[in-house]
Amino acid sequence: MVTTRVRSASAPRRESERVYLELRELLVQGRIRPGEAIEEGRLLKELSVGRTPLREAILRLATEGLIEILPRRGTFATDIVFSDVQDLLEMRYHLEGLCARLAAERITGDELSRMERILGGAGSLATNTAELVRVDREFHRALIEATRNRFLVETFWRLYNLSLRLMYVTRSRICEFPDVVEQYLAVLDALKRKDADAAERAVLEHLADFRERLRQSL
Repeated sequence: MVTTRVRSASAPRRESERVYLELRELLVQGRIRPGEAIEEGRLLKELSVGRTPLREAILRLATEGLIEILPRRGTFATDIVFSDVQDLLEMRYHLEGLCARLAAERITGDELSRMERILGGAGSLATNTAELVRVDREFHRALIEATRNRFLVETFWRLYNLSLRLMYVTRSRICEFPDVVEQYLAVLDALKRKDADAAERAVLEHLADFRERLRQSL
């Protein structure tokens, strides 16, 4: 009887998580554009979901800054405001510098191998936006998880998903990075040498390049 109750209770949680992840991707990938109204009726059909898990996902994404709920007006994908972008990138700049330092001190051999596999065959990134986004997400996931700090991990992903949306929305310019693979490899090399200063420097150079490209695209 206990086992049955646990299983039945876990099913709604799994459904709620599925809807949250799928709706988050719609927002991050720009398939629901910044400023666009969130149409619950359409999403109920598109995501094949009930109203309760959908609203739970909407509330969760509102706390993460991807959705804005305006009383008596409706629910919208948050718009992109340049001052917010500046604040977001400023936070990422300082946060990821710390993450790089901690990762250099704590990363394991298995994690370094994982990062090498992520970068394997990434030579076409400069002309393939989808591949760039995939590698960027996986590389940063490996880097941040190597810090062994769950609070950093949670904070990072909230900021990263907001900036990843910018990559999709402005992809016509962001995908022109000519040196992005070299930037990733510089980070990886510093991590292998457990050189915290070099790891921080390489990550910040990568972010500074991203910030400049983004500034030109907005």
